[in-house]
Formats: sequence, C-alpha cells, structure tokens
Amino acid sequence: MEELLKVLDKISAIYGPIYGTLFFVLLVGLFLILYFFQKRIKNISEEISSRAISEFNKKLDLIFRDETIRTSLRYKIAQDSVDKKMEFYKKVNETYFIYQKSWLFTKETPDEDIKSISDAILKLREELFINSIYLGGELSDKLIRSVSFMYSDFRRKVEEIKNPYRISKQDTIDYVMQLSDLMADARKWLVENIFPDQTVKQFEFTPEQQNRIEEEKKKFLDNKNIGVS
Repeated sequence: MEELLKVLDKISAIYGPIYGTLFFVLLVGLFLILYFFQKRIKNISEEISSRAISEFNKKLDLIFRDETIRTSLRYKIAQDSVDKKMEFYKKVNETYFIYQKSWLFTKETPDEDIKSISDAILKLREELFINSIYLGGELSDKLIRSVSFMYSDFRRKVEEIKNPYRISKQDTIDYVMQLSDLMADARKWLVENIFPDQTVKQFEFTPEQQNRIEEEKKKFLDNKNIGVS
C-alpha cells in the first residue's frame, strides 16, 4: 500500500493531482473487476461441480432404481410362479379329460368335435411354452411332454378311424400308460417342490388302487378297440 501511495504522489507531482486521482480510480476499478471476476469464476466452478454431483446422483438413483425394478420383477415372477405351476398342472389335467373323448371316436364323429379337441391340446401346448419362465425347466418339460403325448395319441386315434387295422391295440395302451406316468411325475414334482411340508405318500395311490386303475384302462381300451373293429 505504501508503494502504491508513493507511485500516486509521483504521478501527481509530474502530471498533476487530477491524473493521480484518475490513476487511483483506475486501480480501484481494476481491483474490483478482478475481485468480481474471481468471484464469478468461483461461482461458475461451484455451479459446474454441483451440476456434476447432481448428474452423478441421478445416475446412482437410476442404478438403484433399476436394481429395485429387477428385484421387484424377480419377486413378482417368484410369486406368480407358484400360482402358474398350479394353474397349468390343473389345465393339463382338464385337457387330459378332453383328450380322452378321442377314445370314443368313430367314423361318424363330426369333424367339428375332432377339431375342437385338437385346438384345445395345441392351445395348451402353446401356453406352456409361453409361460415356461414361470414353470421352470423341469416341470415345464414334464407338462409339455404330457401334452405332446396327448396330441400324438390323438392324431393316432384320428388315423385309426380312417384305417382301424393300421395301429395295434398294444401301441394305444402303451401311449396311455406313458402319458399317465408323465402326469404322475409332474404331480410328484409339485408335491416335493411346492408343498415341502407334505409327503408324496399323501398323494400317491395305493398299490391296490393303481392295479384297479390299470385294469379299468385296459378294459376300456379293449372294449373300445373291439367296437371299432
């Protein structure tokens, strides 16, 4: 400050007091400009920093939000999975009884009846593929194979109407037995994985009941094949 006053005194002595005063005003103005410029730079820096932090926080929010969405989605799928498993196991059983109507097909069976059964089986097979994410690999495989067996045997029945001597009685029985085993496996899987507090034995037929069911199936198929021939 003393050096600045000495400079001002020299300017006043050489150029007069007016120039000294003007020089002083210029210095003060320059100081103020530098001061406010520095302050503005600081404000801009803080603004940029705040903006960057805000953007970073937004990205963090998006990351956590996406994770929340993924977690919610996984939870939703898991929650719906049990309901879907039971729903489609029930649908497969319902379709099984629809498919059984084909055992009574004759040459007089209307095409509309044949088509309605075919459509029901194919629709269920498509739904099983679409909902396999809920059913899981093992159960969906059992259910899809069951429905595929229904459709394959259904086609055999339709062909048998046209040519009753082309397919043997034993082949028909084998198809029915394999299909029954697949559906039983699906039922056991559900009991073991969906109802862990219950045992499979609670849902299994006794040996006497199984033998009676097999006898009834064979008797029904024997009578049916005799009627066709």
